[in-house]
Amino acid sequence: IHLRSDVKVGACLSGGIDSSSIVCCVNNISDWKRNIKTFSAVFIWDKVDESQYIDIVNNSVNSLSYTVSPTWAELLQDLQNLIQTQEEPFNSTSIYNQYRVMKLVHDAWIKVTLDGQWWDEVFAGYNSFYSFYILYYFKRFQFKKLIQLLIWMRKYYSPNIVRSLVFPLLYVLFLLIPDSLKTYLLKKRFWLLHIRYKNYNKIDKNKVWTSVHKWF
Repeated sequence: IHLRSDVKVGACLSGGIDSSSIVCCVNNISDWKRNIKTFSAVFIWDKVDESQYIDIVNNSVNSLSYTVSPTWAELLQDLQNLIQTQEEPFNSTSIYNQYRVMKLVHDAWIKVTLDGQWWDEVFAGYNSFYSFYILYYFKRFQFKKLIQLLIWMRKYYSPNIVRSLVFPLLYVLFLLIPDSLKTYLLKKRFWLLHIRYKNYNKIDKNKVWTSVHKWF
């Protein structure tokens, strides 16, 4: 049904399970005879780049691949328009990746895109989700399983100890504090984000790296 369109249809492809599944399903539909166009953000210079998985899917379905590699300099150049387009605070530059992918889609004259979302939530792909498992085992005194989970997180989730262990353990502490304090901390976080964006025009654009680290 999602392929029924009077205009061209494309798909976002990150290399993850969700978007890869959608692209492969489209290819397996018998009456879909066109090579689908895929749009991806790639970072071949970064260790978290997933180009290898994107290439596997594109080669498998013989798709027409479009890629973009956003940079810090381009982020600063597009920042004002990005903020206006997003219309709400955001605390990660991953938003800019999606912004650039959508611009790539627009430039290719694609009006309908299929996009996979929420598999990170289904498969506990975010490190904060493991905090619930940590708390679950801790409250039930299942320390053997807790230690096994922490070892697994350190080994497989990320080589960065902050991402794999520190953040999930800090989130456990966040879950344990009173709701009133949680509300206060969340309000303060969004207030700080508001201050950052409100003062965007005061940034000295010539000091690129200083601006990036100061305001993000």
